[in-house]
Amino acid sequence: MCRCAYAVIQTLAGSAISVPDPQNDEIAAWGYQALQPHQQTLIDDWCQQWEQTNQ
Repeated sequence: MCRCAYAVIQTLAGSAISVPDPQNDEIAAWGYQALQPHQQTLIDDWCQQWEQTNQ
C-alpha cells in the first residue's frame, strides 16, 4: 500500500512522525518528479488566495 498521502499530510501538518513507504524507491524512479510550471502556477495562486483570506 502506498503511503504517499500520509507523507503529504505529514508535511502539511508539520509532523515529525515518519512512516516508511515501501514503494518510495519505485516511485522515485518515475519520470516527471520535478515540479512542473503549471503546478507551480497553481500553488502560487493558492498561496496568494490563502494570504488574502488570512489578512
